[in-house]
This record gives sequence, C-alpha cells and structure tokens, in this order.
Amino acid sequence: MLAVTGGKGGTGKTTTALGLAAALSKRRRNPVVIDADVDMPNLHIRAGVDDTGLEALATGGSLTEAATESVQVPGIDIVGATPGTDLDAALRNVTTDRPVLLDGAAGVSERAVTPLRHADQVVVVTRDTPAAVTDTVKSIRMSRAVDATIAGVLLSRAQDVSEEVQETLGTGPIYPVPRAPDPVTHEIVRPTYDTFIENWANA
Repeated sequence: MLAVTGGKGGTGKTTTALGLAAALSKRRRNPVVIDADVDMPNLHIRAGVDDTGLEALATGGSLTEAATESVQVPGIDIVGATPGTDLDAALRNVTTDRPVLLDGAAGVSERAVTPLRHADQVVVVTRDTPAAVTDTVKSIRMSRAVDATIAGVLLSRAQDVSEEVQETLGTGPIYPVPRAPDPVTHEIVRPTYDTFIENWANA
C-alpha cells in the first residue's frame, strides 16, 4: 500500500495517484486508488465514478464491492469518498494482494496522518515553489514521525530538480514530472511514473 501525501493542496496528489496507478495498470497489476481525503474528496470526480466506495469499506464491505473502474483512466479501480467517512475503519478493511494507492489529504492534520499509518510506503508530492517546498519538509517529518518509509518525492510541473530543492528536502529520490496537457497519461509524464514504479517495485 502506497500513500500519496503532500503539504499543500493543489500540488498534484490526485494526479500523481492516478498517474502511478496508470503505470501499474500497464504492468497488468490491477491497481486500486482509494480517496483517503475525507475532508475534501475529489478523486471520484477526476476518475468519473461515484463517491460511495469508502463508506462501503467503513461499514464492512469488501474492496471488490467498494471499487469501481475509472471512466477517465480505464484499467484502474477507484474507491471514492464522501466527507466525514471513518477513514481509519475503512482502511482497516482493505485486504488485498493488489497494489493500493491512498490519495491522502494535504497538511499535517490527524486525517492526513491516518493513510501514512496504514501504508507500507509513502510518496510525497510537491511543487518547486518556496511555500510548497517548506510545507513538504513538514510532510516528510510527519511521515518519519509515524515510521512511514518514504519511497520518493514527485516534483510536479518541473523539468528538473534544483540543488536547492534537493538540499532543502533532504530525502530522495526526487522525480521531476514535466508539465503536460494530460498530466496523468501524457507521453511526457509517463516515463517518470514508470521509473518511480520500477524503483518502488524493486525496492
């Protein structure tokens, strides 16, 4: 289970979760993306499914019952969320050998921490702006505080990684994700997601 987290909203967490899932789907891994942001869930909108999946999990339903194949990104199953769903209860009910990605909340609140407690590893998503990088340092510290292993950092809408960003974040690897018209499956971004998945699978 891989949690997708980040300090600020709008850095590309949901896009990253879908992009990594698309890379897994290419490998015939049958991935599931769960909306783990019960404050401002939007994964279901991006994926073209309904928002009832997480609630089904929280009340004892199976992952198979809760997940719906994405209309926007075929080959990926999605578990949408409604605000206020018991996230911890839902994630405790996730039992599967399929790769699961958790699209988490921004910030360092308890609800942002919950996916990290359930995940095997974490990918942190940020942008190359002073405010975003500063908040990402907090996300990295939060992940380490709950003993979550950081698989890497994805720097969205970036062509490369500056030495300043590398030094400030103090963790790696950092993967730049170029700006693209379709940031989930465009040919410009696919190599980055493929590389991350390759490294994650072989870690």
